[in-house]
Amino acid sequence: GRKTHLERDGPSYLKQLLFILKANMKLAKFLILLFLMMTLAACGKPKLHPLEFSPSDNSFSVMMPDAPKENIVQPIPNAIKGGKLYGTNVAPRGYFAGYLDFESLPFNHMSDNLDRARDTYLQSLKGTILSEDTITLDGHTGRELRVHDSRGGIVHMRLFLVDLRMYTA
Repeated sequence: GRKTHLERDGPSYLKQLLFILKANMKLAKFLILLFLMMTLAACGKPKLHPLEFSPSDNSFSVMMPDAPKENIVQPIPNAIKGGKLYGTNVAPRGYFAGYLDFESLPFNHMSDNLDRARDTYLQSLKGTILSEDTITLDGHTGRELRVHDSRGGIVHMRLFLVDLRMYTA
């Protein structure tokens, strides 16, 4: 009969392997396909080594895969005093965190203000909500959203209102 095990010692190892693979073409095709899939999967996932990032004013800290770039949000009269957004891209994903300072909030209830923020983000992303949960962080109420955007991507974000400042990540 045929040998069904490999003896790794000696020059006949490769000959034995080829013999077994030729005898079992389905197994050989499967192993080659599995190898290619594993190789492609390993190449498609970026190796992330998260770094803790905190802006110079230490208003928050967040883990990001790379040092983010700062973008200043310009004031909007009677609405936003200003803010800062920090972002970085590690293909195929983008990461951001930041805050907006409001002059006043349009509603008395926190949930109504969070609804307004959610709706504004949805409109800017031209997206639809996949899921939404109420969350808390250090006693502050927020929202966690998963949104399907107009480009076909999935956006995962968290919003928190603390006094007149909205944090987003």
